Amino acid sequence: MNRIKPSIICAIVLLLIAAAVSTAEDQGFLRFPDVSHGKVVFTSEGDLWIASLDGGIARRLTTHDGEEHFAKFSPDGKWIAYTGEYEGNRDVYIIPTTGGEPKRLTFHPGSDYVVDWTPDGRIMYYTYAYTGVRETNIYTVSPNGDYPQPLGLDKAALASFDPKGERVAYTQIFRNNATWKRYKGGLADQIWVADLKRKKYGKKPISTYTGHNSYPMWIGDRIYFLSDSTGRKNIWSMKPDGSVQKQHTFIADYDARWPSEGNGLIVFQLGMDIWIYDLKSPPAKIDIQLPSERLRTRTRLINPSEYITGFDLNEDGKWLVIAARGQLFTVPTKSRETIIRRLTGDFSSRAKHPFYLEDKVFALTDITGEDEFFEFDPFLRTEPKQLTKGNNMWRYPGYPSPDGKWIAFSDGSLTLWAMEVETKKMRKIAVSDVWEIRDFEWSPDSRYLAYTNPENYVISAVHIYDMETKKDRTITDKMYNCYYPTWDPKGEFLYFLGETNFNPMKNNYGSQFLYYNPDKLYMCILAEDIKSPFAPDDELLTPAEEEEEDKEEGEKEGEEDEEEEKEEEIEVKIDWEGLSGRIAEIPVSAGYYWGLKAAEGMLYYVASQHVGMRPDGDRPDNSLNLYKFENRKNYTVMSDVNGFDISDDGEVVVVLQNNSLIKMDAGATEAPQGEDDDSPYVKLGGWSVNLEPRQEWRQMFREAWRIERDFFYEPKMHGVDWPKVLTHYEQLINRISTRSELNDLIGEMIGELNAGHAYVFGGDIHRPKQISVGLLGADISRDSKTGFFKIDKIFAPDPAFKDWNSPLTTSGVDAKEGEYIIAIDGVPANSVNNYLELMQDKADKDVILTLNDKPNIEDSREVIVHTISWEGEMRYKDWVKGRREYVEKASGGKIGYVHLSNMMVNGLWEFGQQFYPQHDKEGMILDVRYNGGGNVATMLLAELNREVWAVGRPRHGGTYRRPSAGFYGHYALICNAETGSDGETFTQGAQLLGLGPVFGTRTWGGWVGIRGDKPLNDRVWLTAPEFSGWGVIGDKEGQWLIEGPGVTPDFPVINDPGSVLKGEDLQLDAAIDYLKEQKPKKLPKEPPIPKKEVNFPR
Repeated sequence: MNRIKPSIICAIVLLLIAAAVSTAEDQGFLRFPDVSHGKVVFTSEGDLWIASLDGGIARRLTTHDGEEHFAKFSPDGKWIAYTGEYEGNRDVYIIPTTGGEPKRLTFHPGSDYVVDWTPDGRIMYYTYAYTGVRETNIYTVSPNGDYPQPLGLDKAALASFDPKGERVAYTQIFRNNATWKRYKGGLADQIWVADLKRKKYGKKPISTYTGHNSYPMWIGDRIYFLSDSTGRKNIWSMKPDGSVQKQHTFIADYDARWPSEGNGLIVFQLGMDIWIYDLKSPPAKIDIQLPSERLRTRTRLINPSEYITGFDLNEDGKWLVIAARGQLFTVPTKSRETIIRRLTGDFSSRAKHPFYLEDKVFALTDITGEDEFFEFDPFLRTEPKQLTKGNNMWRYPGYPSPDGKWIAFSDGSLTLWAMEVETKKMRKIAVSDVWEIRDFEWSPDSRYLAYTNPENYVISAVHIYDMETKKDRTITDKMYNCYYPTWDPKGEFLYFLGETNFNPMKNNYGSQFLYYNPDKLYMCILAEDIKSPFAPDDELLTPAEEEEEDKEEGEKEGEEDEEEEKEEEIEVKIDWEGLSGRIAEIPVSAGYYWGLKAAEGMLYYVASQHVGMRPDGDRPDNSLNLYKFENRKNYTVMSDVNGFDISDDGEVVVVLQNNSLIKMDAGATEAPQGEDDDSPYVKLGGWSVNLEPRQEWRQMFREAWRIERDFFYEPKMHGVDWPKVLTHYEQLINRISTRSELNDLIGEMIGELNAGHAYVFGGDIHRPKQISVGLLGADISRDSKTGFFKIDKIFAPDPAFKDWNSPLTTSGVDAKEGEYIIAIDGVPANSVNNYLELMQDKADKDVILTLNDKPNIEDSREVIVHTISWEGEMRYKDWVKGRREYVEKASGGKIGYVHLSNMMVNGLWEFGQQFYPQHDKEGMILDVRYNGGGNVATMLLAELNREVWAVGRPRHGGTYRRPSAGFYGHYALICNAETGSDGETFTQGAQLLGLGPVFGTRTWGGWVGIRGDKPLNDRVWLTAPEFSGWGVIGDKEGQWLIEGPGVTPDFPVINDPGSVLKGEDLQLDAAIDYLKEQKPKKLPKEPPIPKKEVNFPR
């Protein structure tokens, strides 16, 4: 009998194991698929891959550091168009299906996203680059390269042609990467059909479901599309008129995503795999193996100084504990060499908010799966010890009592706690019914805990809690907002901030005002026998008083001599009677202050310079300030401060400035200087740590889940089984290979909450260096005969925004519409398909333009132009200007027009720039279409809701109003689906306040607010929808507002594609017609002046 040798058996077993391991490791995250001629192309790890529809091993097509997305096969299957980031910007590229060198086809600095190919072989892509408002349009470009041409739709994002190439099914928006599942607001994708050959456009969408209808794919006589009408996104189809809708797939575990059609087949992403649907059989998974190095998952060195989130000095200031990138490190504050010790083990857990307590380090860490306090040995002699257990709530930083017996901290339940270190027992100090308790500090003798308690959403008060008597007392007047208590190291004073400087600054246009520099510094003298540092000098005492004073001083000195070798024990004495009368103002000018910390005889604080909100203005600066009580002087020590700490003995200060830590002696009045061994910088040179991406990704994924659990506005999570959601999506995490794939997975998870404002973006995503593109602030076309470029339109300058004016309008350039660009820096413009090819790396630089009024070089002139990097703002201002002029003409100058792009800085200056010059019109249109939201809507509503209640005039002059810029006429508002967030606050508020009717279409529907103050380990911005709202007036009293459906206009009006392409704005026309029909409000005539003469005798 033949026998197999043991060595051969072992080899077979090893091969089987290797195959099994290979199969598991080869499962990547497969996204954005397309299909053609038996092949499927897709993105994974940010690169393009191609594989057979039968499955098997995929072949990598691209390897660039940037990401390549949205690949689409050409109709003949020989080419692949895609969006790439080779120059740092998202542009359209093309490569052969067999692989090869990419060719760049678009050059504008706006992002370009490939949509598909047209039947005649052009590449469609959508972009925001040319609109001026928050909408996209589709352009086409030849695979050989030419000047981009508009497809011929009003606004569009995704499109698919019919088999004849005459009609196109399309969506007007793109929100397929939105983290909001089962969305039914005004911005839900809908499918339209247009006949481009006959230029016929529908008056409304053909899709009828109010939720998600997207990714039209025209196959034969039906349009296939993606819809979530049954909860999960599945493949449906309908006739081109929207009738006979049919569901084809019945997927229940994940959403079908990114479907694409080719050769009568549909491929789509499901979970992290690619599935295929042949229109006849149930969909099937394509079993694809991904042989890859998984470069982004490999351990790599990072510099933690770029990710410092907290630090604390030990008692004598010789050591510093730092939290950076979720790890804890200790470093000496003074050393010739860089000596950094890592206290935490790996990236599977995150540590944050560290502090020293005696000779130990304490911090919050989620090593157990929840944030708990742990004790760490700074010299790694013992293992970390867990202090708290059973937590299921977000915890804020902890602060130890000076005697080491207690740690105070607060949590998301609005509770302030004190934990006894030895027994681990918890004591509830205070519970707020308003907001979180975040400012608190122990007294030097550990008996008292001073904290800020939010009394309401405007006023906070400083409290003192007595750990011995368990009594809580309010020490500040609740008529003022007071916060940031900090103790004098000797226990004689309690310092705090108070917003008491009601120094009004009047708005020259409206009737509003603000209080400038509200913060003042205060001290509370705790005991009656403590002398105020601001009391009159001793030399003003009478001789008798002086003699008594000398006697007392001599006794004190004797006592001090006796205790010279003993450490003084501090006992804080508080005389509660008359305490409020012993609050004194520290003589420092009012300002914007935070971060109070005291050393003996000194008070440190950070001053924030407020310089206005305009992005083109000066940037605010945070400066570290020091007040010395001895000489009663204030010093600005250092600028650009991100944070600071003082050692417990009050001798050392460390400041975080940008990514550097700087050590100085307490009391120093200016930034320290020095080099080499005398350098004040804490030595962090060469600091590095091995980042383990997969560990960190799992930790961040779980922390994202916890943030939503702890802060989502509805405790029952909209009925979603949140633990099950975690399990459902976490099982996929081992398949991700890049940081952007993690964001996608987190987005899918938080999207299950079915709420607006649930966002995740940013983080440690590798981006290639962006090569700038110089722009000219003009609409430019290519002359088909000569290849030169014609200046069709130059955007008009605005003296108030010099940085947003077209370079072509600069004095000395004086370019004119209709002129041609003949050359750029001496290179003939007709030598390239797109003049922007010659503007690479030339943003914000001088270039030489050769201009002529005819498309040839003869009699041309040369001018020097300083280019710009972006022209979106001037395109937007041109869009607004055109509508304002239209309203002016249509109304005979009787109706004003104001457009607000957002409810942030831009919205405020747009309001000031547009409303006040037109406040005396008979009617006013307030247009918040495309409004991106913010947080100032209530301010603007208050201004608009001020009624004119009186008028008057001087003897020589015209009639004035009270309020001076009050509007005395009729309002009309316009909104659309792109009106979002605080733009919806404005729209709903205007309705409920009765300002005027609203025209347009239903708004976005996202109104549960966010704060976004809890970044993950690598600074990814993650939000939890946290702040809800319901109505208290009108027909919305007691009803939830806005979230979900959005705001429904009083008069629905659709700007249908045909009318828009004709240059019409039906929504604007409806508002104009309404106001023209209203009877003008006339100010009452001046009444007769009463006679007040006196009859003098003749």
